[in-house]
Amino acid sequence: MAFRVFFLWKNLGPYHVARMNALAAHAEIDLSVIEMTAHDSTHPWTREANASFRRVSLSRREHGFFSFWIILSGLIQILKKERPDMVVFSTYGNPVLFVALFFAKIFAGKTVLFSESHAADKKRFALWELVKSFFLKLYDCLLAAGKRSRDYAIQLGYPENRVCEVGDVVDNAYFSQTAAKMRSQKEEWIRRLLLSCDYFLYVGRFACEKNLPFLLRAYAKYRALFPQPWELVLVGSGPQEQELKQFVRGNGLGGVKFYPFQPLPDLAAFYAFARAFILPSLSEPWGLVVNEAAACSLPLLVSNRAGCIPELIKEGENGFAFDPENENDLAEKMKEFSERISNLGQFGKRSYELVSRLTPETYANRVVRALSVLR
Repeated sequence: MAFRVFFLWKNLGPYHVARMNALAAHAEIDLSVIEMTAHDSTHPWTREANASFRRVSLSRREHGFFSFWIILSGLIQILKKERPDMVVFSTYGNPVLFVALFFAKIFAGKTVLFSESHAADKKRFALWELVKSFFLKLYDCLLAAGKRSRDYAIQLGYPENRVCEVGDVVDNAYFSQTAAKMRSQKEEWIRRLLLSCDYFLYVGRFACEKNLPFLLRAYAKYRALFPQPWELVLVGSGPQEQELKQFVRGNGLGGVKFYPFQPLPDLAAFYAFARAFILPSLSEPWGLVVNEAAACSLPLLVSNRAGCIPELIKEGENGFAFDPENENDLAEKMKEFSERISNLGQFGKRSYELVSRLTPETYANRVVRALSVLR
């Protein structure tokens, strides 16, 4: 008999739908996905129409005092009425989900946490770490995104035998197949998007934690080091957008192109024709854009703060990790990529091999095994 599982997310995007579809394909799971809000201004995704699971949205608003109580009361009512066998929380940082944990302990069988947090993600404070270690133990099981998040949970005192690594995944097949199709229509897409043949790519929010002023400064140093520099393409939106554009204009920094947030079909084109992908974040629990880039067979330059480093970066094989506070370090690595362009195809193949171990199917299999044991 299938056991009833509720997954709780702030807002469902393409990443989540792909992995939840894979999970719903398992006959032993009766899956319901509850999202706090149907709208997330920080990630303006289009709503996925191909969900094969029950999906419930508690609100169309994401902020404010009344939204908090509307979402929380709606969640409590569902838990009380349906009493699932297990509730899986996507984070412990969201205030609604933090409070809802205590009601899940009353109205559900078991509580589980999916965690991406790791020790290197941001500065840690001893008192808060002590509080966090106490509340982590309220969950019956912890699903860790990867090695770094697993190690961090154990460091906080969570029992090692109750931590399961499940991976953090995207729909690899979609990105690899779409990129391959676009590469077969290269001239059309290059012309449509006004792209050059040689560029580094960043995809994500234009926000402080993404460290984009640093990236622009490192890129300026790279341009001084290499006689025929590649362009830098930044795709996304966010609160720092105007500041970044002003920096480029004010410093006369050539070779930088900005593009707004892209829907998935167009986003794949930017990956398809990039020479390499860069993620410069100061704080990055995982970095799913790295999965996307790897699925499109791109060489990678990734901040050493990203949680995905052990799984998706093999130094000198598919790319490099770098210090996100050392502009010279990144500039030199960008120069090295530009100088060894003939070898980058092998780097891209290795990226694809690494990300092929992290798929929605492998994620779902690991989650089902973990929950079955807990049952």
